Amino acid sequence: MSRQNKRRKLFLSHLLHPQTVSVVQTRADSQGLTVEVGDVLRADFSSRDVAGVLVQYPDTEGTVTDFSVMVEHAHENGTLVCFATDLLALTVLRPPSEFDADVAVGSSQRFGVPLGYGGPHAGFFACRQSLVRLMPGRMIGVTRDASGRDAYRLALQTREQHIRRDKATSNICTAQALLANMAAMYAVYHGPHALKDIATRVHNAALILAQGHCCCRCKHIHPVSPLRRLQVLWRKDLSWLSLGQLLPNILALSYVWRWCAGGKKELLATSTNQRCETCLKLEGRLTTPKRDNGNAV
Repeated sequence: MSRQNKRRKLFLSHLLHPQTVSVVQTRADSQGLTVEVGDVLRADFSSRDVAGVLVQYPDTEGTVTDFSVMVEHAHENGTLVCFATDLLALTVLRPPSEFDADVAVGSSQRFGVPLGYGGPHAGFFACRQSLVRLMPGRMIGVTRDASGRDAYRLALQTREQHIRRDKATSNICTAQALLANMAAMYAVYHGPHALKDIATRVHNAALILAQGHCCCRCKHIHPVSPLRRLQVLWRKDLSWLSLGQLLPNILALSYVWRWCAGGKKELLATSTNQRCETCLKLEGRLTTPKRDNGNAV
């Protein structure tokens, strides 16, 4: 984005995944870029010093936001807009192109690739035609040979761009071709209709878990809506819980423990019909402190 409009400031949505914010801040610092994190829907780009905006769609809380007005405001002031998005969610949501986004990025892990403790996973990167020559990586152009047959060549970028030092568009020298092929074949095998069915089944599993929360002394911070992550507020104070007490249950259910801004701790859980009952039993135990001589342990 900075290469396109020569600006040195980036604006990140505060509802990006925490790890995304950390990675962008690290990369930006080494390149002398300034990063601001805040509410993109209230951001003012009229100073015309912001190179680009990065938003999560759906965001880290699962909220599906209409960014149309924000994108229009950004473009009026020469700011590019990038969507970090989810392939499976996009099977049932409006694509970033309908918001007039400039760039869309994300991971293809959702298409049949195991989590693998965080990676590796193939990523995808799409942009509008005017930005194609600024994309990192090797871009393959399609042409025709002397016999009129389709031919592929490194037409949009030179092969040596990876060793052009400060003039290179990126330092990408490897590819996750195996993981990309796995995700591609998963999509081809299932097809568009089955992929939508899978996305719907994911949401239905969340609904089943949500319906069981009423039995666990907890309530939802937000109403349950399609593809929204369940945010559960336990009515009891859980400060008595230590990571040592939680860890056996976290590992047994493949929960993911993450730390958020301000020291907030969250548990991310996968939900299937077979596991919902176990998850709810765990939540029931977490809302009832064990007592030893009248003291919580």
